[in-house]
Amino acid sequence: MTAGERVLAPVPDAVVSGPAAAYLHGLGQIVPEPYEFTVPARRKTRRDGIVLKSRRLAPADVTRREGLPVTTQERTVADLVEGWQDLSIVGGVVADATGVDSGRMSELLAPFAARYGLRRGDGAGLWAELERLAGRGRRAADEDRPLGPDGAS
Repeated sequence: MTAGERVLAPVPDAVVSGPAAAYLHGLGQIVPEPYEFTVPARRKTRRDGIVLKSRRLAPADVTRREGLPVTTQERTVADLVEGWQDLSIVGGVVADATGVDSGRMSELLAPFAARYGLRRGDGAGLWAELERLAGRGRRAADEDRPLGPDGAS
């Protein structure tokens, strides 16, 4: 299989992921280095500035940006949550995301909910928190309402 055929496969040998995928999607203020690629089987590289992450991606988790196979916005957000401790940074990514499937986000985030103090498997709760951090959703609007003279909103 040629390099071009590998790139055009439904799930290519290597898919741009993590911060580099966020950068290609135009999401957030994340520096895309080191460049992260998700590969279906464990591999190593000697190249500086490249990280290979092993995971079998579903075809639904892969899209194309600028001709490159890249994780979808949903998979990218989940990968960032998996690899980053600071949700406010991921909230900045979510703020720029459009057309995100909330159900898919809940599914992808469920394994990480307990890590962030939520009920185990509560992907919907973690997604709601990311949307709040992004300045979206009912709770975010309530918190942004200016306080009146008596301290009430």
